[in-house]
Amino acid sequence: IAHDWLTTLEANLSPQSRQGLGSYSAADVDRWTQAANALFVGRGALSDLTDSIFFHLFPQQRSEPIFEQPIGQVWYAMALDQLADMQSGKTLFTMTFSEGSYRDEARGLLAPGRGHVHIMELSQGQLLRLNLRAPRGQTRLSLYPPRPTAEQPALLERSRQLTWSGRVPQSGYYEVVITSTVDETIAYELTVSADVVSRPAPAPSNAPGADADGATQADPDEPEDNPTDRAPTPPPDSPEGDRPNAPSSETESAPQEPSGTPDSPAVPAPPTDGDASEAPRGSADILEEVPQAEPETGE
Repeated sequence: IAHDWLTTLEANLSPQSRQGLGSYSAADVDRWTQAANALFVGRGALSDLTDSIFFHLFPQQRSEPIFEQPIGQVWYAMALDQLADMQSGKTLFTMTFSEGSYRDEARGLLAPGRGHVHIMELSQGQLLRLNLRAPRGQTRLSLYPPRPTAEQPALLERSRQLTWSGRVPQSGYYEVVITSTVDETIAYELTVSADVVSRPAPAPSNAPGADADGATQADPDEPEDNPTDRAPTPPPDSPEGDRPNAPSSETESAPQEPSGTPDSPAVPAPPTDGDASEAPRGSADILEEVPQAEPETGE
């Protein structure tokens, strides 16, 4: 058994994250969240990626209080690796709308238990349409606003739906998180369209076209989410609002490091979407609210 554990950890954790096993705490999650915020990614997205790989490898832990057990340290280590993958551009991609273009597409491959994050800048009131082409029932889809609130932490969260449309409630960077739930590599194609673009994005889009009328919230053909798919949620360690991603430059400045927390290292801007290479590792419920070093979501 010990040999199997060692093999699993070596195959799915980086040497850097393995070195910290036994010493991780909620304070580390605060720091990693600040670094993710600098990439315009929130705690809900980071937790989605981490839960996906963790519960793929340890499905028997899904209903267990993992932060009361030593295996919680493995979850922390995977969260650190997920942050590193986004910083390096392995799992984080930017979708852009150039002037006169209202549509963009991204394609990728997801290894078992892995996930990708696609971010896009939108203005309040824009009609957004998402369409995910992937094997039905083999993915989970989340859509997080720039500044999640208690009333609206997500527009879509770990859903089996493949489509979503509606007017966005805030200006800023939105995060689309796609994770795999199956044991084989799957391909996906994400199409995003918006009715109005208030200003050109930094990089040009590679997909022309526009489509914007009407708004619905769900695909009626998709089943309702099963609450048993969700991970356990430890109580929050920091006040509400620590979870949101960095706001749009038009409205607010980038999030600040909380008092007493070391400054996060500078991180590169997220790359534009391209071929999606996978890297190991991967909660919204565990990280959605910062996990406690002592247990009792969370980008």
